[in-house]
Amino acid sequence: MNRHNTFTAVFAPVVVAALLAACASEPGADAARQAAEAQAVTETIDVRMLGGGFVSTGGRRIPVDALVLELRQRTRTMEAAARAGVLVSVAVTDDAGAKAERDLDRLMDQLQILGVGYATVHR
Repeated sequence: MNRHNTFTAVFAPVVVAALLAACASEPGADAARQAAEAQAVTETIDVRMLGGGFVSTGGRRIPVDALVLELRQRTRTMEAAARAGVLVSVAVTDDAGAKAERDLDRLMDQLQILGVGYATVHR
């Protein structure tokens, strides 16, 4: 057996086992993480990206910048722990277009700056 075959025979199973172990997770680990996050969420804000610089939230159609301003004013009055419990759930419509992606990126950046704890995007 040459040196290459010896290396392959000895270390290949170790590498494969390590990769499989890294990919495996405990049963229910994702469910436990989601349950912990759900308990930590104290307020949910639903937003729908409409495209053209507009969003729909709370039954209103407003510009993205107006939403960012409202969220900024709202989160300024909150304690850090309360801000960490806010979930902003963003749905992007299929017909929103490329501008909606830029608006979504800007909104996500602003949420991070504001200290919002959770943000999800649904496509």
